[in-house]
Amino acid sequence: MAKKKLDFSTTDDEATKWAWESENPNYSGGAGDVAALFRAEGVETPGVLEIDAPAAEASLFSREAIQNSWDAAREWQSTCKKNGIKPHPFWIEFRFSEYKGFDKRKLVYALGLDEHASQLRAAKVAKGSSLNLGLASTEVLDNLTDGEKPLRVLTMTEHGGLGMPGSWRTGDSRMLSALLRVGYTQKSEGAGGSYGYGKAGLIAASAIRTIFTYSAFAEDRSDPGVTRRLIGVTYWKNHSIKQAKFTGWARLGEEIFSKDDFGQHRSAKPYENQQADAKATELGIAVRAPESPGGTGTTFMIIEPTIDASDLGTAIQRYWWPAMLDNSSGLLTKIIDFDGSETIPSVPKDDPHLQPFVRAFELASRFQDTKSREEARLELGAYSPHGKDDYSLGNLGLVANTQGWSFPDDDTIDHCTMVALIRGPRMVVNYHTFKNLGLPHIRGTFLADDSIDDLLRQTEDKAHTKWETKKLPGAHKDANLIATQVSNRLRKAVVEFKNQFKPPAPRPGDLNLPILDELSRLMKGNKPKPPKPEKRAVTIRLVQPASARPTKSGLLECNAVVEFGVADWVWDKIQTDTVEITAVLSVAFVEDDNLGERLTLQVKPSIKKFSQIGSSNGRYVYVGELHRDEKVEFTVKSTSYEPDWTVRFTPTASVTNPALPTKGNDQAGVD
Repeated sequence: MAKKKLDFSTTDDEATKWAWESENPNYSGGAGDVAALFRAEGVETPGVLEIDAPAAEASLFSREAIQNSWDAAREWQSTCKKNGIKPHPFWIEFRFSEYKGFDKRKLVYALGLDEHASQLRAAKVAKGSSLNLGLASTEVLDNLTDGEKPLRVLTMTEHGGLGMPGSWRTGDSRMLSALLRVGYTQKSEGAGGSYGYGKAGLIAASAIRTIFTYSAFAEDRSDPGVTRRLIGVTYWKNHSIKQAKFTGWARLGEEIFSKDDFGQHRSAKPYENQQADAKATELGIAVRAPESPGGTGTTFMIIEPTIDASDLGTAIQRYWWPAMLDNSSGLLTKIIDFDGSETIPSVPKDDPHLQPFVRAFELASRFQDTKSREEARLELGAYSPHGKDDYSLGNLGLVANTQGWSFPDDDTIDHCTMVALIRGPRMVVNYHTFKNLGLPHIRGTFLADDSIDDLLRQTEDKAHTKWETKKLPGAHKDANLIATQVSNRLRKAVVEFKNQFKPPAPRPGDLNLPILDELSRLMKGNKPKPPKPEKRAVTIRLVQPASARPTKSGLLECNAVVEFGVADWVWDKIQTDTVEITAVLSVAFVEDDNLGERLTLQVKPSIKKFSQIGSSNGRYVYVGELHRDEKVEFTVKSTSYEPDWTVRFTPTASVTNPALPTKGNDQAGVD
């Protein structure tokens, strides 16, 4: 049976729907590949959380998309209460749909996707088939005329939300900020982050990086008469077609034109009111009525989703359960799959891996009698960074399971010690791990006090996955100090709690007597052979041994200067005048004679050509070239830490180019 072909032929004089933005030296510009903002950032799934973990795209989407909607909903509810209006309950529906045959043809035409297919083909002709436009897949654009291959859509609909009010003409529109500006302005205090980055979560959920947004909102004084807007936006990488250069941004809406010395430029602004409603109907989006109960809010139409309903549900439960806990005003979501089946994500009290965090949250959020010594509620106390401006840090709930995961029998699963970090929006920022603490494993939930909520927000990365302890440009002077103090006090509280539990006695027959084994071996005359000393390719010298210096806030910081040079024997083995060396620097807590979590560092090399190539898990990696008899020094300063902790500075280095017949690493440790 022949494939059913869909016809998208148009007449020559028919206007195109999409306006592709051309590069223009008269304006500041950036590529439309906004999804790339999060390529270097991901949501960690430590220990047991790696089991059945949702896909990275689903985690990013659930965190960023919901956070933007939830922030706006909380703002709207607050506004309603101030005006004496009872806010309508807020909830979000996620609906997965697919279209085939005539329905597909109709929707493809309304979306203007045939124009995307043409743009894609033309860009490939210009630059070759390997051109990367920043798309997750081009399959849907390659098969637009195949009626049997479905076009898939994910529609995210807010009910009782704020919507996206504000004047488009004056540049105050929230739709403009949310869809077309990147890192442009800050949200209100306590919100999830900067405008402009949350869109990346939506965009990454579309294989062809195309989103339609339809919003209904209360009339704003600055924007009289307007209560609905709709616009389509495409976010591709910059590309060329023949002599034309495109930024990768494209819009579908009401046409607008501008003119300068480079010619006339076509763009689009959102459809408004009845025009927006008509376009929504054409796209199959339910028309919104802002005057009706729950009618305000935004509908997002995500073309060809990269995520599925199952992963989305798992991600919502994993990161949003704190916001769901309040039955009266908590977050409510519903997911409708392609087959019409419905799922309502709920607090994961029956999930064996998440339940301990839920219980720890209950302990942290309100005073109550603990069930046993395996539970504790701790206040982290107050902190005055500069002797004034007292901040309350928040509360910590801790739980252990000495008959289960605290002393696990299963070595294939890394249970590890984790604390869920939570602040105002009630999303789990991170399941923070405390490495190398050993048994027993502890679970906890930290609930930040309202007084430090906005300061912690200012320390978060674009994906809101951590509270950065190093000083960040543009942040409040106390922000990183608060994050550091929280980190230090959490670690101290966790260690003190875990130290009260003794390991269970070994079972009969499981006793390991390594000393007796060693004595037996020596009595038989089997003397151990000392290992051959490794030949060092890089020399190391501690110019300034690691030392702890007090700070004004009463904490300590580790300072050191280390020097690296190339060993003389290396030059006899190679034919070049320079070698590339890689240096790795870290400062870690010392816990039970083991190295634990690493601290954030400030590192300054004495030679500018040494550049940092990474800082994975607290290891700062630098690469550069050295000549014969040349040395490079690294000045290192750690973030501050509590005085009752011991830290160790560990510098290592190796020759990484050219390859040597004998490999060697230099390392040193200083307490």
